[in-house]
Amino acid sequence: PENVGITLKLAEVYAKAGNKESAIDNLKEAAESYSSGGDFLKAAGVYKMILKVDPENKEANDKLDSLCSTENSKKKEWTLPEIPLLSDLKEEVLKKVVGSLAHHTFSMGEIIFREGDEGNSLYIIVKGSVKVFIEGVAGEKIEITQLKEGDFFGEVGLLAGGTRKASVMALDDTDLFEMTKEEIEKIEKEHPHVSDVLQDFYKKRVLDKIMAVSPLFGTLKTKDRREILEAFTLKSFNEGDAVITEGEKGDSLFIIKSGQVEVNTVADDEKKVMLGRLKEGDFFGEVALLTGKPRTATVTALSPVELMELSAKDLKSCFEKHTRVKETLNRYLKVRVEKTISTIMALKQMEAREGLV
Repeated sequence: PENVGITLKLAEVYAKAGNKESAIDNLKEAAESYSSGGDFLKAAGVYKMILKVDPENKEANDKLDSLCSTENSKKKEWTLPEIPLLSDLKEEVLKKVVGSLAHHTFSMGEIIFREGDEGNSLYIIVKGSVKVFIEGVAGEKIEITQLKEGDFFGEVGLLAGGTRKASVMALDDTDLFEMTKEEIEKIEKEHPHVSDVLQDFYKKRVLDKIMAVSPLFGTLKTKDRREILEAFTLKSFNEGDAVITEGEKGDSLFIIKSGQVEVNTVADDEKKVMLGRLKEGDFFGEVALLTGKPRTATVTALSPVELMELSAKDLKSCFEKHTRVKETLNRYLKVRVEKTISTIMALKQMEAREGLV
């Protein structure tokens, strides 16, 4: 019913005022409304809210057990949102999993976790929506994506060393189920595909973040960035490998997904000149693409490197739809050409001074 939201708000007000009985009564009403409507996740979430107010509430415990029982699932058609992480689990298995998860409620605008926080769990959105973002150099919020009911988040930090790689904020009043690393490992033992799903989403979201922080594509909308992302191919290089070589034909642009590279050119006197080092999110290869000339520098991997490569054809298509990308690339071209010239000139002046000593 449409009034469930109001009922839940009343329960929240009563709970804050210390009126547990009225809070529980309203929560029961909301849970029954969701249950009668077949909304399993939300019903389970509200019963867990009751247990937060009164951990010894036998009725709520019994209702939750009943809700998650195989016998009950045969009697009732539940509406289960598409949950990519758990979509292939049998319904009764899914209900047992959900029955064991911790429940959390966040108000609109509340931060669920911040970039850099410790993270050994992921979250499934029961109700509401969230924004995933990182902070730019000037403290601005760079949106990576928005997620809704049935989506999950937190797997990037879980799989990448236990620290959060982005911040997450509730866009409206949001209910979440939290799944710990231990609980995920239990599920993976019986359902190995869950690990594959996690890895696939992890890879996709790492790429989403790279595109969001990229000076080339960061100003575009999430939808547009993802459309462009489809045109990229992934390439890997070992430490010491030459990614591109000065003098060769250049028909693609690269963005660094992980690792570091060094950029060098050869001056007129055949001496190698280091122009700089690039890291995750940086790009290179634009000079040859925009000028039609051979590569003007050699780029070497300083560590194992993963790169995202975009062909000249796909970049041209991107320019046609997003003129800002072309304008940004041209600005970088000008700056980098000027930097190359000034670096070589400074080196020559230094050598000339040394020759006089």
